[in-house]
Amino acid sequence: MYAKYFTGCLMEDPNESQVLPSDSYFEAYGNADEAPQAKLLPRMLLLNAVQMNEPDIAPRLVQALLAQKAPLEEVWQESGETALLMAVADDDVEVDATTRGKTDIMQILLDAGADFASYVDEDTDYDLVQSAANAGQFEAVVKLVEAGASWRLARGQQRLMAGYCFYVPEILSLSKPGLKLSFIEGRLRLADKWVC
Repeated sequence: MYAKYFTGCLMEDPNESQVLPSDSYFEAYGNADEAPQAKLLPRMLLLNAVQMNEPDIAPRLVQALLAQKAPLEEVWQESGETALLMAVADDDVEVDATTRGKTDIMQILLDAGADFASYVDEDTDYDLVQSAANAGQFEAVVKLVEAGASWRLARGQQRLMAGYCFYVPEILSLSKPGLKLSFIEGRLRLADKWVC
């Protein structure tokens, strides 16, 4: 029910050039029948929309916010995550319908030009593709590769460094034991062909 308040208030003025919550948003926030999602920040609407567990609403809401010029590379204050990183972290089509919406959101963000190349994990030095693989997010890896991210090792780069595997198919096969290395490599080669 809270998602309906959230969505309705955001869509109230489609001609508004700045995407900020209206007074009715705050009224709905205070009068909601159920508690709002944890960490909801009114000025970070795109990030809030990505975190919604409403697979039928969240992708449309993300599209609408982007159409209203919501900042694509806005950063979540507590974690430093962007909308794309949040969608990647929550994605795995094999889990349930709720997370299927995250794959749709990922595609919307990538189509809008979300930056997948600037992310580097501070602990592992993984890029976004390697981080998604390490989390077992196979479909997220495929979407990122289709968008132009590389899954291959750079020339001269070691497969293993400082105890971390850097070859994406091996990372995925370790995190998703049911997937064979040859299948993963084949699927990523196909995803490479989508890159224009």
